[in-house]
Amino acid sequence: MFKRVFLLLCVISLSFVVFGFSIKGINFVENKSGTKVTVIHNSAQPLHYKVIANNGKMFVIEVEGLNDLNTNIPVINTEEVLSFNAEPVDGAMRLTFLLKKNVKAKVENKGKLLSFVFYHVNNKTVIKSITVEDVLDNLSLIKIACSKKPYYTVDRENNIVTMVLHNAKIENTPEELKGVVVDQVDDDVIIKVKKDIDNLSTRVKFVKNNLLLYVGESVKAGEETKPEQITGETQPQYAFLTKTIAGGQKKYVGEKIGLIDIKDIDIRDLLRYIADFAGLNLIVDSSVQGTATYRFKDIPWDQALDIILKDKGLGSELQNGVLRVATLDKFRKEAEERRKLKEEKELAVDTQTIAKSLSYAKAKDIMPILNSFLSKRGKIIVDERTNTVIITDIPKKIPPILEMIDLLDRANAQVLIEARIVETKKVFAKEIGIQWGFTGIYDSSLGTQTGMSFPNTIRFGGTVDPTTGSLGSIGGYAVNLPAVNTTSSIGLMLGNVLGSFSLDMVLSAMENQGMGRILSRPHVVAQNNKTAVIESGARIPIQTIQNNTVTVKYINASLKLEVTPQITAEGTIIMDLNVKKEEPDWTHTVQGNPTIITRNANTQVLVKDGGTTVIGGIFQVNDQNSNDYVPGLHNIPLLSWLFRHKLESSENNELLIFITPKIVK
Repeated sequence: MFKRVFLLLCVISLSFVVFGFSIKGINFVENKSGTKVTVIHNSAQPLHYKVIANNGKMFVIEVEGLNDLNTNIPVINTEEVLSFNAEPVDGAMRLTFLLKKNVKAKVENKGKLLSFVFYHVNNKTVIKSITVEDVLDNLSLIKIACSKKPYYTVDRENNIVTMVLHNAKIENTPEELKGVVVDQVDDDVIIKVKKDIDNLSTRVKFVKNNLLLYVGESVKAGEETKPEQITGETQPQYAFLTKTIAGGQKKYVGEKIGLIDIKDIDIRDLLRYIADFAGLNLIVDSSVQGTATYRFKDIPWDQALDIILKDKGLGSELQNGVLRVATLDKFRKEAEERRKLKEEKELAVDTQTIAKSLSYAKAKDIMPILNSFLSKRGKIIVDERTNTVIITDIPKKIPPILEMIDLLDRANAQVLIEARIVETKKVFAKEIGIQWGFTGIYDSSLGTQTGMSFPNTIRFGGTVDPTTGSLGSIGGYAVNLPAVNTTSSIGLMLGNVLGSFSLDMVLSAMENQGMGRILSRPHVVAQNNKTAVIESGARIPIQTIQNNTVTVKYINASLKLEVTPQITAEGTIIMDLNVKKEEPDWTHTVQGNPTIITRNANTQVLVKDGGTTVIGGIFQVNDQNSNDYVPGLHNIPLLSWLFRHKLESSENNELLIFITPKIVK
């Protein structure tokens, strides 16, 4: 029997030496409390090691059975550690730390993590006081006043919680505390808390040089007590909670990890390392499987955790200081099951019926909105005669529906909209014209014969008929360029004694100037988000004949204002506007039907209450300059005016549309 046991031990020892274990990562973190170096391995049991040197200048250990180094060796140069090296030596792994002055080392060997903590002995954390408060029936607060944030570890076994403050000293020995034991052991302060609770849970916070240790019973996520309810402060509940800033990015607030450099490590071991670094309790679901290879440097640990979870398709939830990690699919199924169970419990109660009469809103209009608040057992009936909604649903759904009815059943604000359509017209015209003619007669009866047989008689002169303007016999105008719209004229007639020669001249002129202004001012009152229309004018009958059939169609020629106002939270008014002015023009007709002059503006504007804005304007300028000439002769200097007609005209039309809204109060 003894030989068999001895042989089994030899086989185990041989397998340990032959197969050994490998290092998957070496990470370090530097903070105000010191430097922590962690060796991550794949051994199922804590490693066996021995200290070779610890003389204040050098700290050397050898880890047995580690014969493989599957990671990079980090370069460490901190306030406590000058340099670091790892190398295989005779079936073991030697870790060498070169320390700075007044630095001590401690070893933590748990699970798959072998950690070394280095700290200055002359830079201890001073514990000024320790007090205990019963916050709730099942929750105690141990408040530790410190000179600075200490490096600490928290362990829980059965109903005892042990917190170790490393490199710390008690300034004043505390008096006897209820359920709490405080001891100073070398450079550590050990605090033990005992509570007769089955589901014991812890949480640690550091606020304003106070280390807060909460010890109490685990609660469900929905019943979890918020930190501000306990301390009156609005600090984040846990260090790794994220905050939303501009751009939807996350702000990570966790302590930075100096280095994570691992290769092919079990994902569950990596999560244990991060939870240990953050001081959180950890539950890893059996659905979490696989290995990981990561290298992170100088990033917050909560960011590293977030990246790892996203990369592996995992999710997490935090309840009372316990971090639970599982696959997203499992979280979805659990959430769906909780939702269904909650919904079934809610629907299991008796329904309630409420009748609510409305004052301002129409019941049938708000019914589609209310239907979205109903449960599966709920229904709404509308009585249009009394404008009443009848609601039947479980009691939990009734109050929000009634609250929504009160929100919707309100008097709409009203807006007075006034439009002013201003039309101006300015006309100027000037016209100058001339008419002149001459007649010459050589005839023996007048004693002006030519003395020849041919031509014995001669007649010459203008031939334009002054009454019709057409060509006629000799004796009319030679130049006929009168002013068309004559307002003034002057004439001259010259002749000789015999009447054989005569000269007639008429100078005509016209100048006209005028201004006109038309103001149209429609206004209407409209409810908020309701369309209002006001129109005034005439309907013009338009007659058409087609296939011997007479058809009469009426066309509107009116002044119309159509508006839909919307009052904003700032007191301004958004308006959808359609302003139209149409009138018949009987001076221009087609088959006896007048043309329609249209002025129209269709737009959306934002105006202050009581303010005025111009929503549109049209400015037209029509300048004309017309000249009629006698070819060639109008170029004679000084006498060119005798051979031309000149017309100058100018017409300016301007249209402006003003809008003024006022909220009726």
